[in-house]
Amino acid sequence: LEKIPREQFIDKRLSYKAYQNNALPIDCNQTISQPAVVAKMTELLEPKKSFNVLEIGTGSGYQTAILSKLFKRIYSIERHKILLEKAKKILSNLKINNVVFYYGDGMKGWPDHEHEAEHKDNDVENPLALHVKHQQVKQPSNQAQCRDAGNPVEFAG
Repeated sequence: LEKIPREQFIDKRLSYKAYQNNALPIDCNQTISQPAVVAKMTELLEPKKSFNVLEIGTGSGYQTAILSKLFKRIYSIERHKILLEKAKKILSNLKINNVVFYYGDGMKGWPDHEHEAEHKDNDVENPLALHVKHQQVKQPSNQAQCRDAGNPVEFAG
């Protein structure tokens, strides 16, 4: 987390709050999740540099940037064009180049014509209001999935 400048993913007027452990507002009535939640979710994925990740909900791009340092390739879907374009620009400025973005409905998954994403090893669904089940995190294939259950953060297992 320390390698990713969180202040670049939020409104400049809120930059003084960048390192507080709070969710902060971003465009499209969305939020950037609090750092402790991002850290815990990332830890539960048991990162492996050889794995690919499908991220549902790019948001600000903060989680995407963190995942990019820990995984081989990130496939990130966002339904808000404004958020997607901002995230692309920020990650480009940070010289992060192992992310493939897609504008669309994450509930439909990655488009069929993009066969590379079929080889993903981990799924991350945002926002980070997660209910993580132990069996979802510890699968025999070392795949991890975090699913948005619309509940407060709860880590089981």
